[in-house]
Amino acid sequence: MRAGKEQIKRIVRRLGYDIERRDLSHPARRAAAMQTRGVDLVLDIGANLGQYVDRLRDFGYDGRIVSFEPLPDAFRVLEEAHRHDVGWSGRQTAAGASTSVAQLNVSVGSDLSSFLDVRSELLSVLPGAEVHDVVTVPVVALDDVWDEIVPDGATVMVKIDVQGFEHAVLDGIADRLKDVPLVEIEMSLQELYEGGSSLYDLLPRLTEAGFHVISMDNGFIDSPTGQVLDIDLLAGR
Repeated sequence: MRAGKEQIKRIVRRLGYDIERRDLSHPARRAAAMQTRGVDLVLDIGANLGQYVDRLRDFGYDGRIVSFEPLPDAFRVLEEAHRHDVGWSGRQTAAGASTSVAQLNVSVGSDLSSFLDVRSELLSVLPGAEVHDVVTVPVVALDDVWDEIVPDGATVMVKIDVQGFEHAVLDGIADRLKDVPLVEIEMSLQELYEGGSSLYDLLPRLTEAGFHVISMDNGFIDSPTGQVLDIDLLAGR
């Protein structure tokens, strides 16, 4: 007869141990990595409506968050949703290699908007990636505003979710990346936007900068083929 859960627990306790259910999900691993490193400031690049802010708060992070979101409509929703969060502040701008302005392709699903042209491979899986408007938005290099938003002694985590524009964001933080102990980047596993970054060129860049992979979580999946289209990759040092 197979022993029941309670019986197993009793046996384990008699041996001087206890059974504890642990959350081993990617968000839990992220929370543990942040706590271990003492992260007290998160730069949320590509905030959209604030989904990432909510995830961090749900897992107990109560430090500062600065969100960057260039889309006017998305930023209004983001700001309204988090205006009572005393640890949050937002900037209606994108992050890139240099401070400038650029044309942003606005998708039906605003979280899929990109500075790059969407490829048919993504449209076939996610029709919400279809572009319905183009807007001019400000772009800032994080290096140019770093001293303004990062206090002396802060321990910074950088999250990047910018639909193929990841290398440009990293180019704009090149002088500061050595001081960042934790990054989380959404990476595609194939080219979803014309000329966009992918896992295959972003991971070597992070490795060269001294980071190692801590955790991964899959995002969009092409259900008929089983192909994972993108992942959230957490890397640290």
